Amino acid sequence: MNIPTPEKTPERPSAILVCVTDQLSCRRLILAGEAIARSYPEPIPVKVVSVLPPRLVSSATAEALQTLYDISSNIGVEMTVYFNHEAALTVAVHARKINAVHLVSGVPGVASSPFIETIRELLPEVPFSMVDTAEQLITFPAQAKVTVENTV
Repeated sequence: MNIPTPEKTPERPSAILVCVTDQLSCRRLILAGEAIARSYPEPIPVKVVSVLPPRLVSSATAEALQTLYDISSNIGVEMTVYFNHEAALTVAVHARKINAVHLVSGVPGVASSPFIETIRELLPEVPFSMVDTAEQLITFPAQAKVTVENTV
């Protein structure tokens, strides 16, 4: 896997950002984020984020998130949970805040929201990997930045 060395400053350390839902199967995403982090030439932390709609607060959701939190903390990974209707925008803001250099998520279902497309539009400079249920990794490289100069 050819992953560019992250730009890192003392003020803004870089991180791999793993996006999870309230499904226990998201464990594979956290482990994939760890594998991607280990492929970098320098140590890079992994962080987990979950953005759920406010109406999704339930005991089942809390139990699943607690399990994912436990999995994360057992391997030294920080997890942040947001309750917001705008999942892609919330993840993009969080990714900028932590200076994410790579994003990881699951493969969306057929009737899913345009989460991945929106993230790719908001963060084109960040490589994005999806992990399917067979734990296969599909990586989309960062898109080239386009600079438009005013020549007038």
